[in-house]
Amino acid sequence: MRTAFTDLVGCQVPIQLAPMGAICTPELVGAVAGAGAMGMTSMPGAPARTAAGVLDALGTQVRGPFGFNVLIPFLAGAAGCRMGTRFVVTPESGAHPAYKEAIVRADGDGTVLTDAFRTDWPDTVAEARVSRSSFERNASFPDGATVATVRIGPATLDVPRFGFVPPAAAAEGDIDAMAMYAGESAGLIDAIVPAADMVAHTVRQADDLLRRAAAT
Repeated sequence: MRTAFTDLVGCQVPIQLAPMGAICTPELVGAVAGAGAMGMTSMPGAPARTAAGVLDALGTQVRGPFGFNVLIPFLAGAAGCRMGTRFVVTPESGAHPAYKEAIVRADGDGTVLTDAFRTDWPDTVAEARVSRSSFERNASFPDGATVATVRIGPATLDVPRFGFVPPAAAAEGDIDAMAMYAGESAGLIDAIVPAADMVAHTVRQADDLLRRAAAT
């Protein structure tokens, strides 16, 4: 499925994995890139040694470019689309199992747009969509409370109430109170599906939808 986006970045299908810190494991990035899409990762706050290790892992596992309904942008003429929530709920994702299950269980009203999750975030305004359950769980804690801990390289960091860090697999504590970022598409997700299968399924849907739109 060739577009201006695929020509620009050198991938085969116009889908980009949203960079989501520890959620984007080398396995997830590799699966996305191997399916023809563009894999991405980010390492906010990671020490240089940890970042180097992740880049080494990416170099050995990734074959390809890395660096609400995904079909709607293509109908509107977009050359590519960035997906995050759907890739959180994959076997390759580094998200905590409770995070994946929260998205699978979410219904159409299961997310909320809020600027509450900005404790320790450098921006003065950081509005994001999260699962409604994680927002409500955070609200039940007193100001200044620590809800969980995460590991970034050799360091263990406290996650405060309404902290911005999402729950990766190694997080400990009250996982349900961590920032479970999720788009409005969460209500459409009902299963954990391999990343490569999701890329292929999305491309088939997009191709079919574009053909039908062209015929009308």
